[in-house]
Amino acid sequence: MKKAKAGKSSAELAREHTQKTGKKISDRTVRRALHGSGLAYMKKRRKQRLTAANKAKRVQYAKDMTGYDWSKVLWTDETVFYLGSVQTKGWQDPEHPEEIELTRFPPKINVWGGIGYYFKTKLFFTTENINSARYIKILKARLPPNYVADCPRRCRGDWIFMQDGATAHTSKASVAYLDRVAPDRLRNHPPQSPDFNPIENVWSYLDREIRKHKNVKDIDDLKKSLF
Repeated sequence: MKKAKAGKSSAELAREHTQKTGKKISDRTVRRALHGSGLAYMKKRRKQRLTAANKAKRVQYAKDMTGYDWSKVLWTDETVFYLGSVQTKGWQDPEHPEEIELTRFPPKINVWGGIGYYFKTKLFFTTENINSARYIKILKARLPPNYVADCPRRCRGDWIFMQDGATAHTSKASVAYLDRVAPDRLRNHPPQSPDFNPIENVWSYLDREIRKHKNVKDIDDLKKSLF
């Protein structure tokens, strides 16, 4: 398992075993053993390389926010979903590899949303790239957020807005609009830290679920599935 996690393929592991023990095994046998150990052959997730300065900001943020009441925070972000998104990596028989058809420029949809302990927004869909003007349009359509049934009365209008440092979010026009509608904001969210935003887990969940749907034929179907 350690060698597999270190990046060695099943064929390499099979070859090493044969050389070491003199007993030949197939890479298919190795794959079965890896599966039985709870491993799966998957795409490696990408993450942003962090500079020393960014790491320091993340540590300082964690210290500054210790004991913070996160229940009032509305975590917002946008992501992209592609029509016909499929998993492109997986354990396969090298003699009979699986084939998938890929579209060079698959239709896509940008999705914006916000979640919180007591608050949430409806998803906002657009096929256009999100620039400053479109971002303000989204905010006008989705803020203030809805509060859930068990939200204390004293908190219903007392929410704190959170966004990352994307260009559309930090333009002069966007900041001026947010100063009017969401003056209470988390302003010290560290750069290059999507893992600090729990809505990323929601996007990942939705992406996995969408991949299971075989009847998503167009953008309208994709919207309905995301709802």
